Amino acid sequence: MNMKIKFVLTSFVAMLFMVVLSSCGSNSEMEKKLDGKWECTKYEEEDGMTMKMTETITYNYSESGDNTFKSTIKIAVTSPVYLEMGKVTYSGTWTASSDKLMGEIDKNSINFSLSSLLDASDKREFEKEFKSELKNGDYIDGGKILSVSEDELKLQDEEDHEIYNYKRIN
Repeated sequence: MNMKIKFVLTSFVAMLFMVVLSSCGSNSEMEKKLDGKWECTKYEEEDGMTMKMTETITYNYSESGDNTFKSTIKIAVTSPVYLEMGKVTYSGTWTASSDKLMGEIDKNSINFSLSSLLDASDKREFEKEFKSELKNGDYIDGGKILSVSEDELKLQDEEDHEIYNYKRIN
């Protein structure tokens, strides 16, 4: 696998596990605040290449406690040339407490749509590496809620402590 694909995969999996947020003690007030559509864009640079990863995630709150989410992460190289690498979509369930957001991906919901400019071996390697990363975990991850307002959500990854800033888009 070439270095660009490995870089994209590493960055993507970090973002995925931040946004894939299953069950801890829930807080319906916090869950109501999170209900809606959010977007986060991250840029990363390596070896003279800039990668852009944009996640759009919709949290659907349910009074029954059966909260669901649907997420799309789009990946592109933005410099030195622009190239859309593709996107990954997935969904699952989520819950939140006053300071923590947790979720579980439905592993059957994961769908890859990779650029036709990538050769077949790179596509296979990307999917294989991505799925093996998920299988090493249990499809569950979480993040600390640093702040939430009507328009902004700030989360901190529990493993690498990276901060993700989401804007409400609906």
